[in-house]
Amino acid sequence: MIAAAGSSGIETLTAWSTLGAAIATTVSVVFIAWQIRLTRKSVEATEQALALAHQEFRHSETLRVDAQRAAIDAEMPRITVEVYSQSSEVWRVDSLEPDAVTKADSTTALPFNEEFIVPRDDEVLLGVRVRLVVSNDGPRRAPLRLDRFGGGGREIVLGVGETHSELVGRVQPLREWVSIAEARANGEPGEERAIATVVLVHPGDMSAVEVHEVVQGGTVVEPVYANAAGWRLASFDRTLENPFGCVNAVVQPFTRRYWASRRDGRLLDPPNGSS
Repeated sequence: MIAAAGSSGIETLTAWSTLGAAIATTVSVVFIAWQIRLTRKSVEATEQALALAHQEFRHSETLRVDAQRAAIDAEMPRITVEVYSQSSEVWRVDSLEPDAVTKADSTTALPFNEEFIVPRDDEVLLGVRVRLVVSNDGPRRAPLRLDRFGGGGREIVLGVGETHSELVGRVQPLREWVSIAEARANGEPGEERAIATVVLVHPGDMSAVEVHEVVQGGTVVEPVYANAAGWRLASFDRTLENPFGCVNAVVQPFTRRYWASRRDGRLLDPPNGSS
């Protein structure tokens, strides 16, 4: 009896010990899970704080860059480039020099009905002229560089309120004009050429470079329908059906690139991803 009672007490003690261990283990697991949850929340809060700080930094950098750009803009001369007169004649040119079409001693004006035969006349050089007018509305004088089609150019300085008129040319062999005509006959625009660019450079290390580009589309020849190998000069007349004539030059919207340091080659751009 005494042995049985002792055995029962030991079993009871063992059961309570097992239950206590289980409870302790459960409490430990719950505590650890709670700690993990707190740690995760802390990490998430830290990540959110870092993301917010990074966003605020990028926003402040964007505001700084915008302010520096605005300061440059306020000092930049306001340049206007216009096509004063479109091409109205075709010139036979002796060479592919950039300004050959503007030299009277190297060009011959061709009559409207002039015809050509391909491939015999493929390399005949045909040129057109466009007159540009460049104006400076201030607030300071503008040092400009005018680059022509095919290379070549010159420096121009415009004071406030001054204008400059420039005759620029485009020279291409007949085969290239024919290629453009064939593309347009198939519903494509054909090649469009940049015939001149006007470049303005704001002085100083932190500055901007502004580029005005003049692009001309179209072609000066059309097929002679009675002759498969024949091509003739197209009409420059502007009609309701063809308001731009056979060729038309336009000034593209200018582009402006800002530099934090031209000497070091660092652009003045907002942080990546900023508007």
